Amino acid sequence: TSAPATAPPGPAGVAVAKLVSCRRAPGGVRVAAQVAQTGGRPSRFVITVSVLGPGDAPLGRATGETNQLGPGASAPLEVLVPVSGPLSGASCQLDGTAGA
Repeated sequence: TSAPATAPPGPAGVAVAKLVSCRRAPGGVRVAAQVAQTGGRPSRFVITVSVLGPGDAPLGRATGETNQLGPGASAPLEVLVPVSGPLSGASCQLDGTAGA
């Protein structure tokens, strides 16, 4: 007796993220992004964000993970980047998006 054949999984999910906002919050800076699945099978995605000071000096970095997104779906995601001290002249940056 042979085992039933199973189809191989489809290609891994692919997503893009867009930085929506960046604001001071207790414990650091809250970075909001919109993550959209652009192809492949339903997947979870991880975004990496940074807070940069004057001269692009790194002040903090953090990651966040979406729930599972299906093809064509999108979802908001907020990430708290731990940062202490003054933030005059600071900016936020989306460093990357990857499958989880």
